[in-house]
Amino acid sequence: ELPNRRFLDQRLEEHKVSYAAGEAFAGVLQIDLDGFKTVNDTLGHFAGDNILNQVGNILRTLIDDQDHVIRLGGDEFIIFISRKSKSFFAQENHLQTLAEKIIRRLSLPLSVSNGKITIGASIGIATDAISTTTPQNILRDADVALYEAKILGRGQFQLCDAELRRTLDRKNSFLSEIEIALTEGQMIPYYQPQYSGSDLSFFGVEALARWNHPTRGLLTPKDFLENAKEIGRDADIDRAILLCVLADRISWQKAGAIVPRISVNVSARQIASPHILDDLAKLDIPRGSICFELVESIFMDDENQMLKDNVAGIKDMGIEIEIDDFGTGFASIVALQKLRPMRLKIDNQLVTPISFSPSARKIVASLIEIGRSLDIEVIAEGIETQFHIDTLRSMGCHALQGYALCRPMSGDSFFELLVRDKIHVGKVTTS
Repeated sequence: ELPNRRFLDQRLEEHKVSYAAGEAFAGVLQIDLDGFKTVNDTLGHFAGDNILNQVGNILRTLIDDQDHVIRLGGDEFIIFISRKSKSFFAQENHLQTLAEKIIRRLSLPLSVSNGKITIGASIGIATDAISTTTPQNILRDADVALYEAKILGRGQFQLCDAELRRTLDRKNSFLSEIEIALTEGQMIPYYQPQYSGSDLSFFGVEALARWNHPTRGLLTPKDFLENAKEIGRDADIDRAILLCVLADRISWQKAGAIVPRISVNVSARQIASPHILDDLAKLDIPRGSICFELVESIFMDDENQMLKDNVAGIKDMGIEIEIDDFGTGFASIVALQKLRPMRLKIDNQLVTPISFSPSARKIVASLIEIGRSLDIEVIAEGIETQFHIDTLRSMGCHALQGYALCRPMSGDSFFELLVRDKIHVGKVTTS
């Protein structure tokens, strides 16, 4: 018995007229139930409908008679509040106080046919009583605030105020720049050599994503990757880097340089794509020339059949597989035996402390031994000192990578290194 989206649209149209005449201001709370999908999945849709009815009744008990509870659809509700006085919304933070009451009440157990169940709610708030929101964008702003509330975790609320608006404007501007960067080829690889743990001869090289930003200079993934993931462009960045790497490799070969195996990072979105094998087949990648680095959390998703099939297909193409950041996630020895990566890369968070922590040295030594027992090569990254080099070599680590050996460099600089042949003679370069 709740009004629906059509009612809300009508009410907003009426409000726009009142707002323009200075006769009314509005506030919106957009409410999304936490964990409602679990109710439908485990107890069935009849129980889900029962929960929605209870939530609707609870919300109506918490508002004034002149306000409206509206069901948008699914498990999303809107509370629409209109008042003649702008000051009403500032008094005792009315909207925030109401949000707190709703969150507290919906955190209590609700009755279902076979007992009790606990859900919860996240809430986004917007009001045209403040200058950052107008009647035309009040629903959009409430939805944006709800998204930010969900980032904070379950049972939170967020107001779309001037500070959030500035943050969102900066983010939106940055996201637009990412789109431009992909179009104009601003995403480029930087190359960091890897060295053999046995004799410090050249082992391979990793291609690291960099953004050659026109005004901010060279940016590393920590400056842009999370934002790129939000708009689903992380896989496009991976592909842009791979294409640059393949082009660089051909250029170096034509110039007579000995081109090493190159590792590139691959995102979860890309490795699980149903199109990845067809896309890679079109690139005609020479066997043994490229290695895909997958973060441990991707690789250990043992239930994802598409991922497993893709990994097997990638191996069949002669592209090697490495696990990046090994030791920081939820590695399974069984999964390692099933999927058989070529290499494990020990995360620098584990490598760095070995210079001062005996327990850290034991952990890293154990990880190296696990790799050796499974015939999987082990690379240690984050090599910062001579102590790191000596200690990891004594542990039998297959390869080393880090600033103490060589910093990441542009494609041109790396080509100069290849031509000078300094990285093939078993000596460490500090270029």
